[in-house]
Amino acid sequence: MAKTSAGPSSTTEAAFPASRALSAKERTSILTKFANLLLEYSTHLAELTRITLGALISTFGSIETALAATTWLYNADGFLKIVRHEPLGVVAGIVPWNGPMGTAALKGAPALATGNCFILKPSEKTLFAALAMGPLIKEAAFPPGVFQVLSGEPSCRDDADLDNAVKWCADAITANTGQVCFAASRVYVQEGLADRFNAAYKTAMTEKASTAGDPEDLKTLLGPVVDNARFERVMGFIKRDQQQNA
Repeated sequence: MAKTSAGPSSTTEAAFPASRALSAKERTSILTKFANLLLEYSTHLAELTRITLGALISTFGSIETALAATTWLYNADGFLKIVRHEPLGVVAGIVPWNGPMGTAALKGAPALATGNCFILKPSEKTLFAALAMGPLIKEAAFPPGVFQVLSGEPSCRDDADLDNAVKWCADAITANTGQVCFAASRVYVQEGLADRFNAAYKTAMTEKASTAGDPEDLKTLLGPVVDNARFERVMGFIKRDQQQNA
């Protein structure tokens, strides 16, 4: 498609004194101008992303360029902003069994320090330490109800919003044609919903597949992958699962 040259890293180190010498006002001005230029050339940049990545110009291309510009603009004067921690309300912390105390602290301390109420839901496998904190919470003089420990089973109810779950699971594996580092390639579903979920998920994915096509077409929801090597890898996954009757 194109050839580019590799630049030396030493040029960046040489430029550092000039960057350090810029005043806060100058940095703000430069970053703001850069953000506005990204917005000005957003269509062109989205097109370049489409050419190289195969990303849909109707969604990923425009979203990514807008995100980039917004991020640069936010940080242009971000270091001049005053941050205030204000309580938002009630925070729930679901803690795993393999870190019952440490994880509770990581979730609870910031929430309570900023004035929120905190409900701790420990794992039923390592419950005792969390329950033992009850008297300590009282002794520490937290106002009544501000810090609570809630015990119980990790139940997943069968009256969950199935349609909403299917939609987000399907979107999460097909966004940017599945080329996302946190794509939902594995879904855990409780037994009571498994058959219904599988049927609905299959329908949703079939509908997604029917929209595969040219990434410049606004009706396309599933575009190409970045290169032939990635395509062959994906096809290898499919063939493996077919052989295993997955």
